[in-house]
Amino acid sequence: MNPARRKFPPSFYRDVFRLLRRDHTPVVKVAPSQIAPDAGDGVFVSMPQSKSLTPLCLYPGIYTPGLPHRAADEEIVYMANDLLPPSGISNEDNAYILNLSELGGYMDGLALGGHSKNRLDENPVACAHMINHSSQLANAKIEPFYWEDVFREGGEERCDTGHLYGKPNEMRNDNSPWYFDGLENKLYRFRDSDTQVSLCCGVAVFATQPLQAGQELLLDYKLNHPLPSWAESWYEMY
Repeated sequence: MNPARRKFPPSFYRDVFRLLRRDHTPVVKVAPSQIAPDAGDGVFVSMPQSKSLTPLCLYPGIYTPGLPHRAADEEIVYMANDLLPPSGISNEDNAYILNLSELGGYMDGLALGGHSKNRLDENPVACAHMINHSSQLANAKIEPFYWEDVFREGGEERCDTGHLYGKPNEMRNDNSPWYFDGLENKLYRFRDSDTQVSLCCGVAVFATQPLQAGQELLLDYKLNHPLPSWAESWYEMY
């Protein structure tokens, strides 16, 4: 079951909303990673950052939620864990699955096509799926939130939608099984509905320590054993 809905100070929602503005100057950029020779691209801060609750970037992708709050554990069968992620790439082969224990469910950062005409990573700050792992040198953390709260609480930052990027996350909407409610004897599916859209969450990345301009952001992804095949050879080295 999803944990209770978390609340942040109003400034949090305003700052997240500000990242959607097309006139916002990004403080991060994607460049070749320095954590290892074969690590591919990474995400770097382009100006000094202090440890604060100011979001640096967002994690794009399609969100598969956990159970809704109203679901009764003993009468519910959660079915989404038996499905492939929205990208169609299994967890064993998908290095862009971000589990969101605070809100329930997970984000698939490989599923960037979304249901709209634009890619979910169109916004330059929607690049957190490119942040590399390090348990020893981690200098950033994630904070999941509900987009519904951002648009409601970040009201003073609202502007014409033409001046905004679309939010970089969408709810899963492929008609696949979500959960079976034994009390109602009803199977719920992932569909485009007002109730389900209100559950759509996002993920912001924050610094956990002061950062110098040009420093690479690193997250501890806290993978559990047994490690997936794509992480076996390097995950515990960094």
